[in-house]
Amino acid sequence: MTEGRLGMTSVMEGPDLLGVITDGDIRRAIESAEREGRNPLGLQAGQIMSRTPATIDDEALALEAAGTMEARKITFLMVERQGRTAGLIHIHDLLAAKVL
Repeated sequence: MTEGRLGMTSVMEGPDLLGVITDGDIRRAIESAEREGRNPLGLQAGQIMSRTPATIDDEALALEAAGTMEARKITFLMVERQGRTAGLIHIHDLLAAKVL
């Protein structure tokens, strides 16, 4: 997450997307664990991740991606091709392409 500078990472099992973990997911998990007196370092990815990340089809227009991000107040979408995860698009990608 730090190296990629995206504020998120995907959780995969082979080619299958299981979920995503965002900076916010980690922050909330740490706060919750500390409130409950548990060590947050013992948490597993499956306990933290969002299991239903926002997705968009790889054939969708960039404007649609921007609209979805704006409506959901998020900064990335997982991109799917024929029902499989093909990558992700970040708001910075749209800005760099001058879509916004």
